[in-house]
Amino acid sequence: MVKLMNEVQLHDVIKNICKQRQLPGLSICISDSSNRTITSATGVRSISTNEPLVVTDRLRAGSITKILIATLILKLQEQGIVHLEDTIEKHLPGILLKADKVTIRELLNHRSGLPDYIWSDEEGTKFIQHAVSDLNTKYLPTELIQKIGEDNLQFEPGQDYNYSNSGYILLGMIIEKCTGVSIQEALNHYIFSPLNLQNTYFPHEFAVDGPHAIGHSKVTNDFSELTEEINAEFSMLNVSLIWTAGALISVPLEINSMVKAIFEGHILSEESLNEMFVFQPINEENQYYGLGVHKYVLEDNVQAIGHQGGIYGFEAVTLKFLDSGLYVTVMINQMPAGVVSIAEEIVQLIQ
Repeated sequence: MVKLMNEVQLHDVIKNICKQRQLPGLSICISDSSNRTITSATGVRSISTNEPLVVTDRLRAGSITKILIATLILKLQEQGIVHLEDTIEKHLPGILLKADKVTIRELLNHRSGLPDYIWSDEEGTKFIQHAVSDLNTKYLPTELIQKIGEDNLQFEPGQDYNYSNSGYILLGMIIEKCTGVSIQEALNHYIFSPLNLQNTYFPHEFAVDGPHAIGHSKVTNDFSELTEEINAEFSMLNVSLIWTAGALISVPLEINSMVKAIFEGHILSEESLNEMFVFQPINEENQYYGLGVHKYVLEDNVQAIGHQGGIYGFEAVTLKFLDSGLYVTVMINQMPAGVVSIAEEIVQLIQ
């Protein structure tokens, strides 16, 4: 068993990393197999105000959202409401021309062949740019899917891998159709309320409720170049454009709680977890993907499962390290930040 350092020692570690990597702020939670948990935060909420970041400040979690969407789908399968081999057409008839060829499983593991709507071109710009530039329009999920076109499979479903946020928008639509409630209500019912989470929610407004960090970007607004210095701060984000692909707002402590509850069978059955943890190689070296979950093979063959997220102004990752049993969630209010390598470095330093 790994013996965790205390919070003062952890704070020293992340303070040094934050300084070395010139990050605005970093918030972290680590839990061990005996359920001991430590949290810490360093840096600032915003470089403009210089207010200190604290562990209860909310941050945007990006694609960590996908673990929760996959969990809802698997929960609905346990209840006999959906099946992983159901096609899109069965639940969302007419949504796409080839919806009868793509299964829920293929949406979950990014093997659907559907292109990613986020990177579609619209009047010479990438659609994702509207997340910051357009704060007056609320997009419907159907409008997001329309961005990829009706007949636009990049490959035969199941035959290749392509990370596509489009699949998780469709999964959100399927969850709402099959439950008859909003995605917010479904998440509250199955995950947030049972775990008594106080700082985690699925947003529908563009601002973050409660005390929170401001996002910082080192990428030009057209996503074409990486800049040396932070060039923009973001307090507002058009979350309707991201929706079930990555809109989650939370804190490291509560993400750790959710992921640990899911991975250790407190929410899903053993059969569902066996489905979730069928990992296949992807187009990134030493990475694999299951159903809403990455598997990473890190330095010295250290293996971890979880998900990373990157969203305008923020990066986050949540990982279970398989050998040590440590659960680690790191959230940073800067994009890009290299959050997976930071989590790996922290775990090396604390052992």
